[in-house]
Amino acid sequence: MEDLRGGVEPGPPPGELEHANTVDARESALLAAVVSAVAPGAGHVRAGLRQRGFYVFGAWVLYLVVSGAMVIYGIGLVMLVATPAVNLLAGVDGFVQVRKWRGRERPRIG
Repeated sequence: MEDLRGGVEPGPPPGELEHANTVDARESALLAAVVSAVAPGAGHVRAGLRQRGFYVFGAWVLYLVVSGAMVIYGIGLVMLVATPAVNLLAGVDGFVQVRKWRGRERPRIG
């Protein structure tokens, strides 16, 4: 909402933010890490980091498709074996992001 000076009215204080714009202060970073390690991106989405979670999930699906195609042609066994490492990285990212944004407003994109 604009005021008469042409500026923008400040938003609500951090304690009054909607869950869609922040990670709940009670959210467990460890739980987000475990869920994201099992299904990359799911821990992010569960914690409230929806956009990042969908990006992580999309990247994981793309990785699996490329790995599968390379294995079919006999040149990608290493990528398929590395899948647990990719899941572990998604879990670590879930942990770090929830700890970083817990109780703080994230900047809006778009």
